[in-house]
Amino acid sequence: MSAGALAFFRYVSERRAYWGSLVAADAAPVTREIAAARRHQAALAARLLAESAAQTGSRMDSRVTDACAHAINGALEAMAVWWQEHPDLTPETLADLATRLLEPGLLSLRDATFPCGSRAL
Repeated sequence: MSAGALAFFRYVSERRAYWGSLVAADAAPVTREIAAARRHQAALAARLLAESAAQTGSRMDSRVTDACAHAINGALEAMAVWWQEHPDLTPETLADLATRLLEPGLLSLRDATFPCGSRAL
């Protein structure tokens, strides 16, 4: 979690102007590219979550890892947008904050599954 968050915030830090343009973009071709990048990020995050769970002897339902991956990406993107107004913070500080915020929730989902036909965990 921490390494992924740090990589994301370092990426944004090195490309602040581009990041601001991307999150403010409404043009269709750019929007499609952003959506493709988000799908790629979510797939990578879901795979890493599943691998991490397997290393601890847990198994997360693929829908749970997918949902968590999208939530993680959304949280990191939201923090990066907020960071535009607080540029004095470092990528390391934001990665630590994101990890402290998200990791307890992820740990509580070990062996989580969505029951068939149910809307709740």
